[in-house]
Amino acid sequence: MKVSGKYFIISLWIKEVVQSIQQLVGITNSSDETEAFDAFLTALLVALNMVLLPFMYHFVLHISGPTYATAVNIFLSTLIDKSFVAFSVFVRRTETAVSGKNFWEALLRHSLTLLPALMFVTKKDKYYQIQKVHTAHSMRQSQQELTHRRAGSNTKRGRRESLSESLNSKSHVVTSVMAVIGILVGLSLAIFSTLRFQNIQRECREQLGILADCASPRYYFKDGYFLGTPTCAIEDYVAFNCANGTLIDVDTLFDNSSVYADMVRLERIDVSGNRRLVSLPRSWSAVPNDIVVLAARNPALTGVPYALCRKTMNITIDVSDTPFSKAVNWSEQILKDVPRNKHAYMKAFQGECVGTELMMYKGTDDNPGDDEATRAKACADACLNEKIGSWLGFTALGFIVNTEGRCFCESQHSATCSREVYSSYFRYDFESRNLDISRSCLHSLRHAHTLDVSNNELICGDKHCEFETTIQNLRNLSFLDIGRNEIKTIVGSLSSMTRNIQVKALEISRFPAINLVGNHIAFFEIKGEAAGVLKSWFTAMRALKSVIIKGEFQADLQASEFRELEIGKLRSLNKLYILGKNSVHDFDFLHRSNIETLSLRGCNIDNAKAENLASALRQSKLKWLELYENNFGDSGALALAGSLKKSILQKLKISAHQGQFSAGFETNLSLPHQYCNSKGETVEIEIL
Repeated sequence: MKVSGKYFIISLWIKEVVQSIQQLVGITNSSDETEAFDAFLTALLVALNMVLLPFMYHFVLHISGPTYATAVNIFLSTLIDKSFVAFSVFVRRTETAVSGKNFWEALLRHSLTLLPALMFVTKKDKYYQIQKVHTAHSMRQSQQELTHRRAGSNTKRGRRESLSESLNSKSHVVTSVMAVIGILVGLSLAIFSTLRFQNIQRECREQLGILADCASPRYYFKDGYFLGTPTCAIEDYVAFNCANGTLIDVDTLFDNSSVYADMVRLERIDVSGNRRLVSLPRSWSAVPNDIVVLAARNPALTGVPYALCRKTMNITIDVSDTPFSKAVNWSEQILKDVPRNKHAYMKAFQGECVGTELMMYKGTDDNPGDDEATRAKACADACLNEKIGSWLGFTALGFIVNTEGRCFCESQHSATCSREVYSSYFRYDFESRNLDISRSCLHSLRHAHTLDVSNNELICGDKHCEFETTIQNLRNLSFLDIGRNEIKTIVGSLSSMTRNIQVKALEISRFPAINLVGNHIAFFEIKGEAAGVLKSWFTAMRALKSVIIKGEFQADLQASEFRELEIGKLRSLNKLYILGKNSVHDFDFLHRSNIETLSLRGCNIDNAKAENLASALRQSKLKWLELYENNFGDSGALALAGSLKKSILQKLKISAHQGQFSAGFETNLSLPHQYCNSKGETVEIEIL
């Protein structure tokens, strides 16, 4: 139809109506794979087309006449069609073109782009036609104005009469009715789309919090744009893109394991660069597939659950450049993520571990079990309840039992012990936890200086600690909090694995480097450590409120270092081995301590120091004293001999060489009755 035709605008609008219907069908058909916001904007563009064309036509018609009104309509229609083409290309997903779709479904899916493009092609020649009409109309209007001037009539009145004729025509009545209908339908579509989108957006925010706004893709209308019930479609989420301030003032995020467990396609969570974010949700670990968590550069982030760093969770995480990466706090969290069943045990291998054992049952005579299973259970219960024997310094990590019920508790870890496989016993392990963290988390925590794993029921045996791997991997730690766990002994494994921590703490003069408060330590044995490390251990020990039954230190110290230890304040210490040649100048610490065994071998004890020791011996609790390879003479030896009867000493080891003792003192040594302690017990004296 020609542009100059009476019903051209009606024809144009009918085509636009058909186009709009087709576009709405396309929106509905592709809503299951179109972002909700994009579908919403597309619907608004259709509504705009339905409202703007009739409104602008009548507005321009009343101002400038039908020619300009038609031109504006063609321009707006073309502009909106172009917008559809451009916008549709950006919002479309490649899945819309996959094979397997029948022709009609593919046509409906692509009509969102196809029809506006075809309409635009058909309108290209309309601009040329309307330019010709405008030129002819202008020439005709000029001639009419010239005729009116010659006749002396009003030219404006002539134009008003011409416009009035256009407004009273049948075509104008039709366009007016179509305009009212189009505007009402367009406004209804806009209102419907806005309310529908806002409602589902609000529901998703209530379900997921602010994460709902940065989820991708959001297929809210996957069940249909107009008729289906909107849904958050969390099962289709692939990523949460919430980086660089997206979370605004949010400090915590939505935490619900059951919801995250339904996100079967989730691959990536990016919350990096948010200044207020304080913690990450533990329930992210419930996502059923491998995910990447980016949480770096968050200046307030202090809480990252242990569950997100567990090696077995297959989560790649980055928390670098955060407060958490410097000070790791997993207090009580390990117990939640790796709960311990204290009574659980499992068969490890046939045989036994070579090492210390404690017998619980001799066999069928005293084991209450009736078969292999019940006898093993009886043995497990006996070990857990520490039924008989001396458990000082002993932690049962497993047990062995034979078919007759004879069983022993073992303190060795089955994975690292020396095995004796030619045995009638079966080795069982109590449930153990290896607190290993993922490589990505370890990389983020490589500069961590503090680790808090308190309140987690952790255990530490002679040669195995449940947190050993983690401690060894975090090489910049200067403080370790293992308080309120189930650590009963401090022996080789714990001492060696924390040596680097003690050294780091020494560099920054931080004491203690380890918190042990809340553990019922029954035994400790620390040997061969530097003075600073010993000082840190002493400080940690003194903070304990529980009584340590037995403790042993062995060290090579200088005098100033020995004084700094303040040994007298460590009431739990009962064995002390001093190796330094000039470490001890006085022995006042014996008055205040509970030391029963003291070795001062090769410590340069001269006469003055021996006399001081003799004086302290009378008020001490010493039962065993070694003084080999020292250089005190007669006066020192006589002072010691004279103090024996006022002490509770039971054994004395001394050296007799290079005239160390006078003949008279040696003679006195041959008279046993002169060397009884204050309890009347004979003091065993060993002279080398």
